[in-house]
Amino acid sequence: MKDYPVGSVFSYENVQLRVVAQKRNLASCAGCCFTNETYAKWHGGKISCYVHGLSCTKHVRKDKTHVIFVINN
Repeated sequence: MKDYPVGSVFSYENVQLRVVAQKRNLASCAGCCFTNETYAKWHGGKISCYVHGLSCTKHVRKDKTHVIFVINN
């Protein structure tokens, strides 16, 4: 799993994504680009960035922070 630091920008499928910390460190996919149909991958009936090999929950991230991934404009 890739564990990009909060605020970092990385390239994914030729798109620049930015790692954003969730407000109040709550787990939520709201606003994450992987929930839109362009990047959505279904696994067990749920959309999951794990399919993409990215760490987003505090339970698996080194910094213990829930994050989402947004397109960096």
